Amino acid sequence: MAEAKEDTVVESIDTTAQEAPTHITMTTAVDGGDNVVKHYAVADMTDEAKILFDRQTKEQDNKNKLINSFNLQFDNQIRLINSLISDLEKILPEPVELLKEGVDANKEDSAKEEANSKEKSDKKTN
Repeated sequence: MAEAKEDTVVESIDTTAQEAPTHITMTTAVDGGDNVVKHYAVADMTDEAKILFDRQTKEQDNKNKLINSFNLQFDNQIRLINSLISDLEKILPEPVELLKEGVDANKEDSAKEEANSKEKSDKKTN
């Protein structure tokens, strides 16, 4: 039997014309891909359960506000960085090709090292 994870989420809240919810649906993630879904009538909830539900709802709202605020700041940061890169590219001189020089130098070093190791192995065998 699969064990329930600690991830329990209030999935939806059914409401009537009033603003107070009539039912809540809670989903708990379970190992193996199945989820446990439970429905509760708010009218059947104890006062303590209602208080905890209200607190959970407020905390969920706070979490969502924090996430939205972070996403907005993150998007603004990306736009700022892209703008600075664009401005920098406008004032930079022509690019210099260093990769070919570095690659050629590495090839020469590798060839020298290979020749030295061949000489050493030839000396050892003689």
